[in-house]
Amino acid sequence: LGIKTVSFSEKQKIYGESVLNRMPIPQNKKIVSIFARDSSYLSHKYPKKDWSYHSYRDCDIETYIEAIRYLINKNYVVLRVGSEYSKKLNFVDENYFEYSLSDYKSAFMDLFIIYKSKFVLGSTSGATDVAAVFNVPFVGVNYAPFIESPLGKEDIFIQKKIINSKGEIVPYKNIISDSRYYSFDGNKMEHLYGIKYLDNSAEEILDATIEMDNIVNGDFVLNKNQKKLLERYQNEYCQKNDWSNRFAPISINWLEKNYHLYLEDGID
Repeated sequence: LGIKTVSFSEKQKIYGESVLNRMPIPQNKKIVSIFARDSSYLSHKYPKKDWSYHSYRDCDIETYIEAIRYLINKNYVVLRVGSEYSKKLNFVDENYFEYSLSDYKSAFMDLFIIYKSKFVLGSTSGATDVAAVFNVPFVGVNYAPFIESPLGKEDIFIQKKIINSKGEIVPYKNIISDSRYYSFDGNKMEHLYGIKYLDNSAEEILDATIEMDNIVNGDFVLNKNQKKLLERYQNEYCQKNDWSNRFAPISINWLEKNYHLYLEDGID
């Protein structure tokens, strides 16, 4: 973990550190970056276009609070990255800073903060794809559409569940082999098939965060049954995805609790 595939010059590193040192946060602590996609960036940048077909990828930053508290208790500084148009989180702590809404925000620091992070917690977006460029571990939450997974080799993720018009959860295994559902248009998915995406809960986000924290700190070992479950997930579910069968490792905690959404029968 942590070997950078792309880096900065020494001059750039010195500048980036100087900006971090000016931020109102404790110094010399490990950083975790968080990101929650919302509609604010596109609606402000391109107000004449209807971006509602993308809104299924959005999530509520408020559901990150329990994960933020956990990270702070683990002696991290948590920096929020993303759009300068996003709503402010109703949370105050000296170890949490809304960098994205601050005067310190710049294109360079958007990259440098990800580079400096122990890991990144967030939803699907270009803002979090940067983690793969720097080989920074990424825990993806609220992942959607269901056919996608993160790009980095050190990543894990959990997905938005899918519900039908009756509010019933639709198992991913029921639609993973049907390319009709391989749509990046949320409005189309609801109009044609009556299905919508359901955001991850605060508890689910917290569990995934704990798992990644254990991974990056070397406190995570899969047991025999967990290895078998991940193998089954890859061989019996991922290989049915005609869009891409290259799935990043899914959170084992998530998979153990939701295996019935992926596999045809139970686990041992």
